[in-house]
Amino acid sequence: MSVESEAVEEEVVDLAAPPFGVPAVAFATPIDRDPMWDKKNDLLLLPVDVVYRDATKARTVLRITPGRVELLYSQLDRALRERDKAKAPHEDDDESSDGGVW
Repeated sequence: MSVESEAVEEEVVDLAAPPFGVPAVAFATPIDRDPMWDKKNDLLLLPVDVVYRDATKARTVLRITPGRVELLYSQLDRALRERDKAKAPHEDDDESSDGGVW
């Protein structure tokens, strides 16, 4: 007894593609304003610019929960320490040990 399988066509959906007529977000970036704490809703409000692929922008706020604020604090602290470590001269570098160029 043989079972024939029918070819099933799967529709591939690009989740990154916006619906027709809606510009896709390229990135969001914080703007030069201090975040504010929304006491009523217990959220940090971080002003950001949302930049779309067509180069237009929209200014809005990123709403961050207290738990996420603490996680971001830890992640940013670690990233800054890694950056400082990368910038520091290495003890085993030839140039840093003798101070000269060969």
